[in-house]
Amino acid sequence: MSLEGLYARFFGQFLLRGQADPLWIALARNLAAGGSVSQAGWLPVVVGTTWFGALVGLWLRNRWGLNLVLILAALSSLHGGAFTALGVLALVLALTRPVRGWAGGPAGP
Repeated sequence: MSLEGLYARFFGQFLLRGQADPLWIALARNLAAGGSVSQAGWLPVVVGTTWFGALVGLWLRNRWGLNLVLILAALSSLHGGAFTALGVLALVLALTRPVRGWAGGPAGP
């Protein structure tokens, strides 16, 4: 996601563009000054680089790492295309008993 956002920032179009923009990219474009694509590119850059911090937090067995992974997986699944599949996969894996137990959360029954 970071690469796609940087590509949009530098070249004014998304790298993996399709028929229509994903919902949150269209929202970011509309909220950006002038509605330019390069301004909307900041959102995938932030979400993509935040993944590194979330995974490090999860690896260090911090509860906030699991919470951040869940939030980022939900945001990534809204993006569309391959990011949707990866976001759903990350969400499903983060909700499994071993991962929740690893992060210090309730392992469940």
